[in-house]
Amino acid sequence: MRAILIALAGLLFAALVPAVAEAQTDLEAARRHFDLAEGHFQARRFALAIEEYEASYALMAGHPNQGLIRYNIGRGREELGQARQAIAEYERFLAETPPSEPHRPEVQQRIQNLRLTLGPDDASGGADVVPAVIAFSVAGAALVSFGIFGGLALAEDGRIAELPCAAAMSCPDAELSDMSTFALVADISLGVAGAAAIAGVILLVTLGLDGGSDEVALAPWVSPSAAGLAVGGRL
Repeated sequence: MRAILIALAGLLFAALVPAVAEAQTDLEAARRHFDLAEGHFQARRFALAIEEYEASYALMAGHPNQGLIRYNIGRGREELGQARQAIAEYERFLAETPPSEPHRPEVQQRIQNLRLTLGPDDASGGADVVPAVIAFSVAGAALVSFGIFGGLALAEDGRIAELPCAAAMSCPDAELSDMSTFALVADISLGVAGAAAIAGVILLVTLGLDGGSDEVALAPWVSPSAAGLAVGGRL
């Protein structure tokens, strides 16, 4: 029986050796990336430092100290002025480290300080969508212009239809001038509204709504007296 136990222990050791060696290799690579990150950080090359910290973090999967690297990444984000990203990294640090971690009070204070630097719009992610809001505002104004000048063009067309020259389609250019101008402005306004609306949707998708929206709906509307652009979404 003892011989069998020794044999089983030998097989178990043989199976563990490659795994231990691989883990050791990963830790050594993680240390190299970490040392590179520290050098970049000291030289104030924060973007490069973050890349190396991330590489080190990825190689430390399962290691009890892996979460500590989120603190370093948060510091890099903070130095780059990326307040929201820094807060996210610090919150990951708090989630991935034990309550006894001595840096937790400092990190919690950093989160509070960073939140104070964010305005109401920044804190909710609203600042990202300002360009999109501007684009939709332009689209709405253009639709209003389309509604007004389109209505004027229709009214002028109705007036011309009652003239004696209309039946013979021989009305002079002077009679048709206003209608043509109104129709041209209406067409241009509609084109601007469409372009601005498309730009707004692209900006929403590109910039995101503080994590992204699941659905964005765009609905232009026109009535005899007004026009506008309705934008809806589900977050």
